[in-house]
Amino acid sequence: MQYLGSFQAGDTVKYRGNFHNDTGTLEDPTGPEAQLEVPAGTFSALTAPAKVNAKDGHFGGDIDTTGFANGQYIIRMAGTVATGKIVATECYFQIASASGGSGNTAIDHNTGGVDNLQALYGGVGVDNADIKIYLKADWDLGNQDDSYVKGVSVTSVDGRWAYPVYLDSGFTYTVVFYKQGLFQATTAEVTI
Repeated sequence: MQYLGSFQAGDTVKYRGNFHNDTGTLEDPTGPEAQLEVPAGTFSALTAPAKVNAKDGHFGGDIDTTGFANGQYIIRMAGTVATGKIVATECYFQIASASGGSGNTAIDHNTGGVDNLQALYGGVGVDNADIKIYLKADWDLGNQDDSYVKGVSVTSVDGRWAYPVYLDSGFTYTVVFYKQGLFQATTAEVTI
């Protein structure tokens, strides 16, 4: 399953996929369809995927996330190719608040020094990496599910934070960076 990234409610999420026959040749499906699974586990039909960029077999759609609650959403796109084979693909995305908190101090990639908390991999900025922030005490005790998250952000194309996170001063926090398919979670600590 492909991870599309972390978004804020109101963002447009684009999903894409390729349909191919039994020989691996890309071709347009008949009756393409898409469904969305919400965090509660229920499904709803999406607008039928459409051909993208006039390429054979390349279909997708856009989802307006206005009003979406925080959590993980799964998209399933399927269609039947000429050989009768049903082809399906799944991808998922996360909806998270811009800050998730109402603290009195903003932190971002420049907290602790210029680009101190920039997300890098091999010396290059990482686009669309998820950032979750926990109280260090919670993180150290293994309390790492979303109910313990104090704030979230996401990186822009250069690995810098797309928006700051507002946290309460007087605490030490664990900042967790994660990019599906690129690197496992890495952490940094910050005291404000």
